Amino acid sequence: MGTLDGKIAIISGSGRGIGREIALKLSSEGAAVVINDLDEIPANETLALITAQGGVQLRVLEALSIRTLLIDSSRLQWSSSVGLT
Repeated sequence: MGTLDGKIAIISGSGRGIGREIALKLSSEGAAVVINDLDEIPANETLALITAQGGVQLRVLEALSIRTLLIDSSRLQWSSSVGLT
């Protein structure tokens, strides 16, 4: 059981460099990782690395999609906290 089980990490620029290393580390600690990068090829490489280590990931390339993801997850959290789901 990882220290970040049940948590979601959204990491921009996670296709390469420091962003990739952060994504791999957080995934290894149990977080579900949202991969965001402007370049699809390195984003897919990061996804493959996380999958190979048994992690959970979601690839989101557009900034607008990240915004939508954050808004939707906030609504879901709020709905759960007040008993609507």
